[in-house]
Amino acid sequence: MTRVTQGMLSRSSLAYLQQSLSRTGDLQERLATGRQINRPSDSPTGTVTAMLTRSSLTRTRGHLAGADNAKGWLDTADSALQGASSMLIRARDLTVQGANASVGDVGRKNIASELRSIRDGLLEMANTRFGDRLLFSGTGNPAELFVDGPLGFVYQGDPHSVTRTVAEGIKLPINVTGTEAFGPNGNTVFDVLDQVIEDLELNPDAVSGHLASIDEAHNRLLTALGTIGARANRLESLVDRATDQEMNLRTRLSSVEDVDLPETIMELQMQEVAYQAALSATSRVIQPSLLDFLR
Repeated sequence: MTRVTQGMLSRSSLAYLQQSLSRTGDLQERLATGRQINRPSDSPTGTVTAMLTRSSLTRTRGHLAGADNAKGWLDTADSALQGASSMLIRARDLTVQGANASVGDVGRKNIASELRSIRDGLLEMANTRFGDRLLFSGTGNPAELFVDGPLGFVYQGDPHSVTRTVAEGIKLPINVTGTEAFGPNGNTVFDVLDQVIEDLELNPDAVSGHLASIDEAHNRLLTALGTIGARANRLESLVDRATDQEMNLRTRLSSVEDVDLPETIMELQMQEVAYQAALSATSRVIQPSLLDFLR
């Protein structure tokens, strides 16, 4: 049978009291910081989970930032193409008027002047920028998208797609090129309008023959608008998914790192009661020795 001495009892009691006090200190730190994990040693597995979750959360937020940029690009392109479509509808109406034999020379001159304004307006739409980038120039960024040359307007951009990473492994094209929206070299919408203007002034009988070319140019614009709209819808779906994922990751991170305040407060109160009870019990167990009396 092991003999229990007064010293052993004292050391054991003090060790238990120290453990209880340490536990109380841990709970107080958690309440003060609002975090379950204040150092890796608090929970090695929880620390690893939190690090992985934070990494995923950072990537998801990066995707949402890319999606926000893509939305701005697509909205600006949609607005520009909508404006170009309205201008081209007006240009067709003017061409129909100019083809009417009852319109005199003065009337055709006025129509030609308005068509020049529309052509210039379409050139401005083609040169629409998002930030410092031309919307319809592909991955290039020339000073002007179309330049008037000896053989007509020439596209200065390239045929490549501009993309944004909007989800893990998903790069979404967000642009249409100038040739897709305004026509290829030698047959741009600007060339078509220049031909109409020239015939209004020199060969009125040939004006009606350009209506088919205007319709073709307008259909091309509508196709580009449809492409932008489809990509905007796809982007919206991906943003919804990324937003849900961000919320799930934040919830997961909170469950790993953040304290449950009511539960922790209750646990601290119980720990304080237990500590006070242990103090009281220890004071009765550890009685003064003869040496204490001799002192």
